[in-house]
Order: sequence, then C-alpha cells, then structure tokens
Amino acid sequence: MTVCDNKQDHRKAAVPDEECWRRMLSLCLNDIAAVSSMYAPTSFWSPGVVQLLSELEHHGIESFKSWPSSHFWFYPLYGQGYSDEMIADLWGRVQSDGTSRQYTWFRRQLSGAVDAYRDFDMLYANWDHSVWRLDFEKLGESPVGMPTQTFSPMGANGPTLGKAYLSYLLCLSALSHHLDSAPSRFLEIGGGFGALGEIVLAQDERNFYLNLDIPPLVAVSSYYLQTLFGKDSVLDYQNSRDCELISIDDIAKRLRGGSLPSWEIEKLSGPFDVFCNAYSFQEMEPHVVRNYINKVARLDVKYVVSLNTINGKPMKTDSDSDEIGVVEQVTSDMIITEFESNGYEVCGRYRRPLIISAGELVVLRNRSMTKKVGCGRLSHAIVDRSGQFNGVWPA
Repeated sequence: MTVCDNKQDHRKAAVPDEECWRRMLSLCLNDIAAVSSMYAPTSFWSPGVVQLLSELEHHGIESFKSWPSSHFWFYPLYGQGYSDEMIADLWGRVQSDGTSRQYTWFRRQLSGAVDAYRDFDMLYANWDHSVWRLDFEKLGESPVGMPTQTFSPMGANGPTLGKAYLSYLLCLSALSHHLDSAPSRFLEIGGGFGALGEIVLAQDERNFYLNLDIPPLVAVSSYYLQTLFGKDSVLDYQNSRDCELISIDDIAKRLRGGSLPSWEIEKLSGPFDVFCNAYSFQEMEPHVVRNYINKVARLDVKYVVSLNTINGKPMKTDSDSDEIGVVEQVTSDMIITEFESNGYEVCGRYRRPLIISAGELVVLRNRSMTKKVGCGRLSHAIVDRSGQFNGVWPA
C-alpha cells in the first residue's frame, strides 16, 4: 500500500508558479472522466465549470476574485452592485452640497458596508472564548486574487474582510458555543477559494485544513493556500494522486493543509475535529450529498457545521437545458436528517439575528465522540421541522 505522507521540506515558503497549478488542473480534468459520477459536477454546477474555465484562461488565476462570474459562483459580495463611481454619481444628483460625513453615511448604505459591519459586530459579540479563543489581530483577507470588495470594520488600520471571509467567521462563532475542546483539524467540501483555510491556518500554526472540491475551484484553492502558506506546505493533487491512502495523522505532522479533488475523499483516513459545508451541499443532488455525508461520518469527525438554504435551490424547469438549477432540492432539514442517521445530533440551529439570508446555520456533534455543552446564545428554540422560527431567544 502506498501511503501519502508528503515528506517535502517546507521550511521555505515556495509560491506556486503557473506551470505547477496548470499541471495540477490538467490532471484533475483528465481524471474526472474516470471517477464515479458522485464526484463530478452536478446539474447546478455543470455550466459553472465551463464558465469558470473560460474566465481562468481569459483573465488568469491571479485575478480570480474579480472574474466576471466569480461573484455568483464562489466570491459573494455585499450590497447590490453599486460601484464607487455609481455611488458618487448618485450623490451628486441627490445632495450636491452635502457634508463629507453625510457622504460617508450615503456610501455605506449603497456599498454593502452596513451589512459587512453588522456581520462583524455579530460574530465579535457572539464568539465564546471560553474554550476556543479567536485572535482578532490575526484576521484579514489576503489581497491575493485581486478582490473587488473588502471592508475594514476594525478601522482604517485594521484588517480587510470580504463577505465569504465574514460568513465563515459567523459559522465559527456559532460553533464556539458547542465545543468541549478547541478544534485544530478542519475538513471542508466545496470550500471555494479557501477562505476557511485562510482563517484557521492563520490563527494557529498547529491547525490543519483540508478542502475537497471539483475543478477548476480545486486549482483556485490550491493556488490561494499555497501562495499564502507555501507551496510545499499545502498538499495538492500532484502529490496525492498516486497514493492509496491519505493519512491525516501523518500529513498533519508535516504540512499545514491540502486542497484535493472531491474523489480523493475515498482515500482519506481521519480523524477531524470539524467538518464544514457552506452553501455547497444545496447546489448538489440528494444522492450526492448523502454519499458525502456517509464518507464524512466514517472519518471520525467530532463536529459538523452546515450553512445551507432552508428550502433548497431553484429547480430546473427543463433537465436538458443549460438553465442553472438543481434537479432535486437539498434542504437544510435533509442535511440534518442524514447526519442524524450517522450518529450526530443537533447542537444549535441559527437564523436571524446571526444569519440574515435564505440559509440556516446548523451545528451538530458526534454523539459518541463529544459531550453536550449547551445551547448557543443565539440558537433558535426549534421544536419542529416546519422551517419557521418557533420559540424565544435564550437569555
């Protein structure tokens, strides 16, 4: 048996070059035809793969956060798309003699800053530091990828944060209320460009993060994390492809993390402290999600964090068209049921005021591997599966 231990010397933080990530992407695209359909792009993502591959070639990986369709597929934005130029033009039309203070207020309303600052304030107030301390001085989204929108809720000299980055912090703030020990190993499926990895790896050099995704996003997250933490510190498909077993116990001793194609989950051995899925299961089909959850459960994952839509993504009206949509919906409730059948129980379900979207944030724990800690500060008192808020905010 070939065990993947990746014994490279990563003391020097080498940065991936174009040849490196192109070779890795080519291997993924060549191999995907031979893997199970469980790991191939589903109905919702098939047009996205074509679109993103085109933009990768046209714009280059260096600007992935500003690709034209990135804001739809993996790099969400706050607000309604008003650029600085549009806001300045509107200000000139409605209040040409206003003060600079009035203009600052006006710009924040239209730019999405109000929503970004709200999310930051919520996670700051909600985080439970008693078990897992968050070092706010280590926060900050990298300019790698050329982001088109970031905010500085801690002040002009503070870190800049984007929507994806803040969304993950909201998820982790909920998780912080249910932990019996501080987590250090994180697994994610559908991690986009790797924002969760950026957060947890920057917090503690002993943390380990692994993302599983489809191409081309697996190449994007590999490029991002290797650029931030060193090419030889982040496992990619070129190094895992010929391995029969990917032992996290072995790899975590030598590397900071990894970004691998989705089908490599078949080779993984755990354990992991946290599994996260944010707005990804909802874009798959139920049988694909069920397979992933079964695979995750066998990896001895202690806690699960799911942020997915309550009612599911829109369904395609014509299964043979290029329309973006799912064939059958995956709901937050379905995800909970599948994890419950694998030995997990709900710790907390979060909507407003923590999450303001069509999604529901759910934290679950492995009943045999963790102990029950208590209810999260902003968790809903849900007594049924109707999708309606039913209860009161805990004191």
